[in-house]
Amino acid sequence: MPTTRHRYIELDSLRGLAAGTVVLHHLSYVFHTTQTFKILDHSPLRVLGAGHEAVILFFLLSGFVLSVPFSRPDAPGYLAYIVKRICRIYLPYLAAVGLALLGAHFLYTLVPTGNNWIDGTWSQRPTPRLVLQHLILLKQFDYAQLNTAFWSLVFEARISIIFPALWWIANRFRHTVILPAAFAITMLCAALSERLGHPDFWLTFLYSAFFLVGIVLFKRLPAISARLRRVGPTVRGLLIANMLLCFYLPETMRFPLGRIHGLVTMQMYLREWVILAGASGCMIAALEWQAFRHLLHRPALLRLGQISFSMYLVHGTLLFALIRAFHDRLNIFWLAPVYLIGTYLAAEAFHFCVERPSIALGRHMAKRLSRTRAPKPSEVTMA
Repeated sequence: MPTTRHRYIELDSLRGLAAGTVVLHHLSYVFHTTQTFKILDHSPLRVLGAGHEAVILFFLLSGFVLSVPFSRPDAPGYLAYIVKRICRIYLPYLAAVGLALLGAHFLYTLVPTGNNWIDGTWSQRPTPRLVLQHLILLKQFDYAQLNTAFWSLVFEARISIIFPALWWIANRFRHTVILPAAFAITMLCAALSERLGHPDFWLTFLYSAFFLVGIVLFKRLPAISARLRRVGPTVRGLLIANMLLCFYLPETMRFPLGRIHGLVTMQMYLREWVILAGASGCMIAALEWQAFRHLLHRPALLRLGQISFSMYLVHGTLLFALIRAFHDRLNIFWLAPVYLIGTYLAAEAFHFCVERPSIALGRHMAKRLSRTRAPKPSEVTMA
C-alpha cells in the first residue's frame, strides 16, 4: 500500500486546467463556422480546447483521488462515503440543473441558428419528463437540452456508487491482470453496443474501467516514481511527451478498424483508450516532473482547481444565456471576453454559495455516521 499525502494539490490545479479547456472547447463550437477556428482546430493550439480529452482526464483523476481515503487505516464505510459523494457531486449538480432550467424556461427558442450544436440546447421548453430524467440519471436521455456539460456527471454519479467495488478489484488482482482484462471487457462492450443498442449503458462500463485505471495508477505510483528516477531526463521527457501526444492526437485519428461494418463503436472506444494513455501521461507529469509540479503549485492555478467543479457546472448555462439573450444584439466576437470573465465570476459565486456548503455538509454528516458506527469503549474492552 503506497504512503499517501493528505492531498495532491497539483492534481487540483490539473483539474482546473482541464475544466478551462472544456470552457474553451464549448466556446469554440460557437465560432466553429469561422475559418479561423477551423485552422486552429488542426494546429497544436487545439489542445487548449480539447474538452472531450479533459473529461477523460476527469474520470482518471476521480479514480486516483477517491483512492486516497480508501487507502488509509481509517477508510470510510460505504454509507459515510456515499453521503459525502452525494453532497460533493449531486447537490451542486441539482443547483446547476435548477439554474439551467430557469434559462431553458425563459430563453428557449424554436428558431434555428444554423449551428447544430447551439440548436441542441434550449431549443424546447423543459418538460417534467426531461426534469425527472436529469434527477434520476438512469436511462439515456437528452443531456444537452439543459446543459451540454451534464453528460459526464451522469457517468461520474453512477460510477461513484460502485467505486468501492472497483477499489476491491484493484486490491484483489494484480495490475497485469486488471488492465488487459479491463481493455478486453470494454472492447466486448463496444461490440455489444453495436449489436444490442443502448450505447449509454455500455459506456458506463468503459468509463468505469477508466476509474479503475486511476486506482491502479494510485497504487502503482511509488513503483512508477522509482522507475522514472532510474532513467535519464531525456528518456523521461520522451516518455511523458509520447503520452501527452496520445492526449492530443485521437480526435483526428481514424483507425482502419472503423472501416469494418459494425465496428464503428469499437473505433470510438479505442480512441478513448488512446486518450486515456495521454491523460495518464498528464497525471504522471504533474506528479513527477518537478518543473510542471512547481507551475501547478502557483496560487492562481490552485484557485482555478478549487473552483473547477463549479466552473464546469455553470459555464454552459452562462454561455447559452448569452447566446439566447443577445445573439441578435451582441457581436459574436464580443461574446468571448464576456463569457470567459462571466464564467470565472459565476464559478466563484457558485463555489461560495453552493459547492463549499455542500462539501461542509457532507463532511459533517460523514463524521456523524462514523461516530455512530464506532464501537463504544465497553465493547472494545469486552472484545
